[in-house]
Amino acid sequence: MKTLTKKEIVSEFNGLYCASEYAVFVDFKGMNAENTAKFRGELRKNGLKFKVVKNTLSKKAMESTDYSVHGDILKGQCGVIFCDDLMKVAKVINQFCFKENFAKFIACANKSNVCDEAQIKELASLPSMEVLRTKLLYMLNSTGSALVRALNEAVEKGRKNCPGDKE
Repeated sequence: MKTLTKKEIVSEFNGLYCASEYAVFVDFKGMNAENTAKFRGELRKNGLKFKVVKNTLSKKAMESTDYSVHGDILKGQCGVIFCDDLMKVAKVINQFCFKENFAKFIACANKSNVCDEAQIKELASLPSMEVLRTKLLYMLNSTGSALVRALNEAVEKGRKNCPGDKE
């Protein structure tokens, strides 16, 4: 395995910052090998890129990107998760940083804003799209059924009250 030069690392990170909608910063200090493997595996399963590099190199890579305003976020042993879908990363962060405390969430930044812990927890608590679709279909179906029952009852009541109808 070839060791990358600092210039190559900065170039790689610069490309990731430019190509990604979000960068999530995590302090992984104190994570053991087993937890790190689980964390990386879960990120990989969700199609997320997790990279670790010295903060000075990461700041240098940020310089020519929209992320340059977030350089002060990098403190401690930072890993960066690059993604375009914040929902995916929020679920993983919620599991590993807030529930199991394997890592410490630092911040989530997009090209202009920074999300804090409360916002990530709120995102993570939202149900998946499949669950929302199911709930919507259930509500639409139950509302339609209730309407049909109400109309049917009204028709039946009208028939009973109609003088020309024989029972």
